[in-house]
Amino acid sequence: MAYTKAPKYQQVADALREDIANGVLPPAALLPSEAHLVERFAVSRDTARAAINALKSEGLVTVLHGRGAFVRARSERPAHTHHRAITDTGITAPAGTGARFADTDIDADTWRPVEEPTTYRGEATPELALALGVPEHTPLFIADRLLTDKAGRRLSHRLYLPITTCVDIPALAEDPFRTPGALYTALADGGFPLAFVEQVRAKMPTPDDANTLHIPDGTPMLLTRRVTVVNPGGAANHATDQEIGHGQDGPVRVLAMEETRLSAEDAQLSYLVTPMPQTSSA
Repeated sequence: MAYTKAPKYQQVADALREDIANGVLPPAALLPSEAHLVERFAVSRDTARAAINALKSEGLVTVLHGRGAFVRARSERPAHTHHRAITDTGITAPAGTGARFADTDIDADTWRPVEEPTTYRGEATPELALALGVPEHTPLFIADRLLTDKAGRRLSHRLYLPITTCVDIPALAEDPFRTPGALYTALADGGFPLAFVEQVRAKMPTPDDANTLHIPDGTPMLLTRRVTVVNPGGAANHATDQEIGHGQDGPVRVLAMEETRLSAEDAQLSYLVTPMPQTSSA
């Protein structure tokens, strides 16, 4: 399985996060200045600033105007932060030579596989049919992955790909079981402008989930869904979590869906949110 390096700002943030976790930067310690980070990591000032802002958004540091960024007390910050993002290099590589897109969970090196992926064919249940916008019993290609990080935390990942998506893209018909980044690259190369809708909810794990993910008794898990939709003229950008299948210009086609499960114990999800243009309700 190929892995894509995280963005530079995230690599800087990861290094600082490790210093915080190891006590090199204890609570109340002043973070290195942007100028120091530029020199240490050979990055731009904007990249250094983005790394500090990422740690701020995670609750690991607080920024005091004119004084710098300081490490927050352990009681004030979550132990685990999981980054949810999709990176896009904007570069289309020759077929089969690389992925234009990358998922910061599955395609980066934060998580490593515990075992080989399990791939199989299934059918859309009533609940999946609604989520994917396909008729019940539509054939699906499904890939299950179990991953772990350096701290031993576990994450289960499932990718649903309706056979209706593969019909339009011969490369997927030949090889439907791909990592998210490789799937998104194939979809973009097939002429689909992509947009994504994320849903997050907490629920109590089933016994199987609790055993697989090593979730302590009485602890909920975080269930996330990333739905990939066609984005014609911005329609998908106005889909909501109550009605993913429709945008302002009519039905929005769902192409695929990722689903992840992990323990919610002292954990949080971190997102980079891009503002959308305001539209009239008239």
